[in-house]
Amino acid sequence: MKVILAFLFLSSASAVEKKNLRIPLENKLLLPLVPGARVIGNEICISEPEKEYVGQAVLIGAGFIPTQGDVSMANALTPASGQFFPSIKALCTITALNPSDSPPFCTLETTFGGGKKIMAMGTPPDLVVMGGTGEYSRASGTMTTARDFVRDSDRISFNARIDFCYPNPTGNPTGNPCEDDPSWYTIHKGRKKGCAWAGNDAKPSRCSKTHPDTLETANIACPISCEKCPELI
Repeated sequence: MKVILAFLFLSSASAVEKKNLRIPLENKLLLPLVPGARVIGNEICISEPEKEYVGQAVLIGAGFIPTQGDVSMANALTPASGQFFPSIKALCTITALNPSDSPPFCTLETTFGGGKKIMAMGTPPDLVVMGGTGEYSRASGTMTTARDFVRDSDRISFNARIDFCYPNPTGNPTGNPCEDDPSWYTIHKGRKKGCAWAGNDAKPSRCSKTHPDTLETANIACPISCEKCPELI
């Protein structure tokens, strides 16, 4: 197994400034329950600011020198700031006998807090968001990489910005249904606690508690109990 080289070609072009999803703030409605999201017409749009992503990657190929058909994989590229999300899995195929002749073709799976995912495909620096999981299944947009690739042994790092929209699933201004999620829970003193527990206290800290698996906070999963529904704000 060798160090991934396909991402080296991210440095061959500058990041392209995308305008289609960057609507002036006065034309957007801030979503209190979805950080970084805006309602634009009948869609909810999320812009994940440019971040440096770092992690380990390997190249699978028949020979010592990377060439056409070799596949590179990165299983967990996370923000260099120490955050867990977004987390990126990448699968890239080298498209030319000499890898420097053309960029690879990549499929990227990006996971956000709460476990929701989007898929992006294409050749760096411009990839197209093409669906995802759950309410992101009809997501569309762009993932733009920058020209600051760094390789150190088996670790790589590069910058990327993500802009995508998906249909508003509820029609209300926040993009979140005004109902508590009965499946949400957190662990408190070794016991499972649901939305009623999160909202049954004057301390707002309970509503910042997270689900142990999805990391979704009570503020998002329990908008009624945590008084986050639009009519309660």
